[in-house]
Amino acid sequence: MCLFALLVLLLIPSTFLQEYTALLLVPVKVIFGLVAFNLLICTLHKIKTLRRSTLVIHLGVITILVGGLISTFGFIATVNVYEKTSTNNVFRWDLKQDVSLNFDLHVTKINFDYYPVPVKVGILKNGEKAGLFVTSTDDFFIFENFRVKVLSFNPRNKDLQLAIETLDSKLVGTMFTSGQKKLPPDFPLDFKLVSFQDPIVKRFWVDLELKKDEELILEGISEVNNPLRWQGISFFLTQVASDEFGRNFAGLQISKDPGVPVVYSGFVIFLVGLLMALKRWAITCRK
Repeated sequence: MCLFALLVLLLIPSTFLQEYTALLLVPVKVIFGLVAFNLLICTLHKIKTLRRSTLVIHLGVITILVGGLISTFGFIATVNVYEKTSTNNVFRWDLKQDVSLNFDLHVTKINFDYYPVPVKVGILKNGEKAGLFVTSTDDFFIFENFRVKVLSFNPRNKDLQLAIETLDSKLVGTMFTSGQKKLPPDFPLDFKLVSFQDPIVKRFWVDLELKKDEELILEGISEVNNPLRWQGISFFLTQVASDEFGRNFAGLQISKDPGVPVVYSGFVIFLVGLLMALKRWAITCRK
């Protein structure tokens, strides 16, 4: 109880004054270790008189405390990385300084997925205005003998990707309204993005690569609540934004918590002990 009281007294200042957090890291480690050691000694001292359920609960608590102690040897770091660039330096918050990752973190691409948004598409036939349609992303419209599907929309570049099919669903080709085309040379129609409503982002994620000495060691995606993981390190996407020059960058949080598996194991052991105690209580009540 004295150790818990001391722990509370130490943590109160860090709740209101974050500058004390780093200073309290070592004392908190010591107290967690002493609490686990104290519970272990008490359990061993009374091991012959304690019920099995109580022993299992004690074991679960000790495991959780040990896992918490191990977690204090992890770290949290953050960094902003521009699209199509790399970095091997991050800011560690426990050390309050930049440190090297010993590998290169490369943001290959920043991806956006938007909710369907209305767009207005103009049609040119042999260079002459032939029509104007209002549709939306993930939808289509029909002009003459063709079905025109809106495949994707990039509001940053104001670029619309279209797929042109015949009415019997045979693909004629695809094109971007910015100019890139994969259509027959004699295809008479052209399409222009006339206007659109501001879209709402539904999901965003980044393509990441980890390299060491120019050799690729891992690639994958990271998004909010779904990090890329490698050797116990998690790469969380925290934000996507643009600077004053319009260049996109991704905010990443790099964290390592070696105590998580131990803590989860402790919770499972604790739950087993609790179920054993509840079962014994239920049997006693029946009697």
